[in-house]
Amino acid sequence: MPRPYSEEFMRFINTTGSSSLGIRLGRACVRANLPLVYVARALGISKVTLFNWFRGRGMRESMRDRVEVFLEVVERDLEANILPTGSYEEAGRYIKEVTKDSAAAL
Repeated sequence: MPRPYSEEFMRFINTTGSSSLGIRLGRACVRANLPLVYVARALGISKVTLFNWFRGRGMRESMRDRVEVFLEVVERDLEANILPTGSYEEAGRYIKEVTKDSAAAL
């Protein structure tokens, strides 16, 4: 079972003034209740890489389009009240559906 986001990370993501793409993605994933492990799988990267992005570290230019598409989908679904997910299982189903529907872009 994936671990929830730590209290330290939650404080960081909610108080940082940065608006980098990785931090925006982190905020959206926290609001959507999407575990890091599922998001990393959907984007085809490691959990460590994703966590580094969530902390504001650099992102390869080749990944930016993929991340922007994923972020747009998550933000749209937050707006439409499809998210946040209520459980890890629901989050897994959501990610599977998103990656299936957005396979070309992701």
